[in-house]
Amino acid sequence: MTNSEEQSKVQAAYKGAASVYHHSSGGDYQRSSARHLLADLHPRPNPGEKVLDLGCGTGIALFTLLELYPEVGPLVGLDLSPQMLETAKIEAATLDHDITWLEGDAQNLPFGAESFELIISHNAFHWFPDRPKALQEIKRVLKAGGRVAMAFEGEGARQNSLGIRHRVLTKHGLKPPPGFGPGAGEAWNSVIRVEKLLETAGFKNAEVWGRQSYQYLPPEVFMMQFRSTSAYWAAGLSPDKTAEILEEMRLEIEFQTTEKGFREVLFPINLIARKE
Repeated sequence: MTNSEEQSKVQAAYKGAASVYHHSSGGDYQRSSARHLLADLHPRPNPGEKVLDLGCGTGIALFTLLELYPEVGPLVGLDLSPQMLETAKIEAATLDHDITWLEGDAQNLPFGAESFELIISHNAFHWFPDRPKALQEIKRVLKAGGRVAMAFEGEGARQNSLGIRHRVLTKHGLKPPPGFGPGAGEAWNSVIRVEKLLETAGFKNAEVWGRQSYQYLPPEVFMMQFRSTSAYWAAGLSPDKTAEILEEMRLEIEFQTTEKGFREVLFPINLIARKE
């Protein structure tokens, strides 16, 4: 599958998620995770610094950045999904800050060299088909001394729910969405391999850390995620077949759910790196 085909499938997946992504328990987790990453920025962003958010989605990370560092300068949010960007624009309508929202590709950034002092990316890097190329683009558009701060799914993250999705889809001869989850063949996302990716891209003295935790959530949360990404794997299937596959996923989720909820493994990897 080409990068273009892969990105089209990711766009389809997030088209369904746009309407529920921002205001949900999943959105609450995104806000918490973004705060964990961005609060660790050191030194603090200087007043007026221009910031780019790659894979900005509905704007959660940018809004969190503004809460923590209201003195930052112009903000740019870039995402593949026009539907996610539309939600971001609505959520940003009451904010008194210069924010530009652009539909675009993190592997071919529509900016000149040395355009930004800070680049952030939250829960998007694992979706980029060509991660080394994305890192080269990040380095190109960062100013000397500029920083990139990212959080994304580490190896073993969400192994319970995504294990279910992988087993069911594989049984039906379908390919799960890439980037994370058991069986996805993505050994790149261990801490040590991420450090190597950054080193190869020319970033020196990068800080990379993971933090495993667990969370109990209602099974409906995971089914919402499965339904929202079904456009990725359901192309060409009849509605009845898609419903049958989703029902198999639901039954597995329900079987593993206790009174506390469905237990999920979280293992985000965070990184902060500087361009020399």
